[in-house]
Amino acid sequence: VAAVTDLPSQDDALVVSLGLIEWLSPSELDRLFALSSRGLFFHSFSEKHWSVTQLIHRAYVHLSYGWKTGGYVPQYHRVADIAAIAKQHHPDRLNFYRKRQLRFGIFVSNLTFE
Repeated sequence: VAAVTDLPSQDDALVVSLGLIEWLSPSELDRLFALSSRGLFFHSFSEKHWSVTQLIHRAYVHLSYGWKTGGYVPQYHRVADIAAIAKQHHPDRLNFYRKRQLRFGIFVSNLTFE
């Protein structure tokens, strides 16, 4: 167990995270994408957009634990913001995958699925 900023480069490994991006600061997000700058990555994140489903989720998070932790709640990100960070380390290939059933969940990867 380590902070993202303390992890060494993963060279050509596949770096995967599910539910992590929401909890990282901008500098930690930069480091996450830098970890796999010579390899592959597959991450999930909660897309920031206004919907009833996301409003319910935000209320649930706040009532469940956000108020107990002084507002330490997950971040919701715009695709453009994640793309801007990821492209600094992966300028050649960046794919976003959406599925209606995921509501506001989205995957970002430099893998190609056909």
